[in-house]
Amino acid sequence: MLQISNKRQLLGVAVLHMFVGLFYLPLSLPFRLFRKKIILGEAKRILIIDAGFLGDTILTLPALNAIKQHAPHARITVLAHPVFGEIIKSNTSVDEIIPVELPWLSHKKGAWKAYWSLLSKLREEKYDIAIDFRGDLRDILFLCWLSGAKRRIGSGITGFGYMLTDDVKLRNSHEFLRMNALAEALGAKVEQQQPTITVKTEVENAVKAMLKGYDLTLLIAVCPGAAYHSKAWPLQRWIQLINTLTEEMPATVMILGGADDTELLKIEPLLKHQPIMLVGKTTLDESAAALNKSALVIGNDTGLMHMAAALGKNTITLFGPTDPHRWRAYGEKSYIISKNMKCCAQGPLHNCKHNRATMEAISVEDMMEKVKEILNLKQPKR
Repeated sequence: MLQISNKRQLLGVAVLHMFVGLFYLPLSLPFRLFRKKIILGEAKRILIIDAGFLGDTILTLPALNAIKQHAPHARITVLAHPVFGEIIKSNTSVDEIIPVELPWLSHKKGAWKAYWSLLSKLREEKYDIAIDFRGDLRDILFLCWLSGAKRRIGSGITGFGYMLTDDVKLRNSHEFLRMNALAEALGAKVEQQQPTITVKTEVENAVKAMLKGYDLTLLIAVCPGAAYHSKAWPLQRWIQLINTLTEEMPATVMILGGADDTELLKIEPLLKHQPIMLVGKTTLDESAAALNKSALVIGNDTGLMHMAAALGKNTITLFGPTDPHRWRAYGEKSYIISKNMKCCAQGPLHNCKHNRATMEAISVEDMMEKVKEILNLKQPKR
């Protein structure tokens, strides 16, 4: 769920929200007074906007399943990131997934042209219901409202909530619970207690062959990448931690990351023992299969940690300028280490001088203490 914390952006959005509302609210009043509310079970076509990051996508899976269960005869279309849509396809029963890179999130050439083509297609479908899981005013305006859906559900926490027929007021809780609240506002009760994902047998076999020859008795996966520099633990600390894990435990360490995480390749020559280096070498499904073989997964606040938690793995997530109360990996075996300061808890885009300090305050000793607690099956402090 998007959160705006920059003061200039907040002011700009507030002015735009008020200016547009002066025209929109009076003109839309007759439609709002006399429209017929469409019940979920009666809907024939439902559009779901879920084109966020990997962690966001995983957290919405139970809500997507609940919506389909409560509207089994409706055709459900999900707008998803081209890479992360595969997770939805493998773990839900929605009818259609449209891969999309939203132009306000992507700087790729032709993104706006592709958007207008997509919007034309969406309007032709004449959706009965559209639901936005991101809470992004751009999604609300450019997708949810302009799609022409008769009933529009979301949370206008960043603005333009008046363009929704159902502006859901979300309490300050974990993102997983907030996603569920949106589905339940539509009439779909979410039964799943946490997100879960499965690994296909053929993918599991491919990763098994990839890891052949390594000692997997105690396999620890580390995910040192981060979408924002302010959320990343220093590389030197990762090197120290991996060396300690391989010498003291001793463990086999597997390093995962995406194709863009080339900085992580600098770690390997500085390690005392050869790791299983999978940075940029696995698909998303293969990453899941590799994580599934681990006894423990350690990483920054990234999508791979949500994936590990959804696989039921022990996880330790390092938190700095983001609030673990809202964004931690959601699961019974998910643990955190945080040196968060209140001024930094608004997110990595919040310009706080302490953003980096919150990550640098986490020591290798802090990490090893938590690792030993978990692997010794003690009752770790959450």
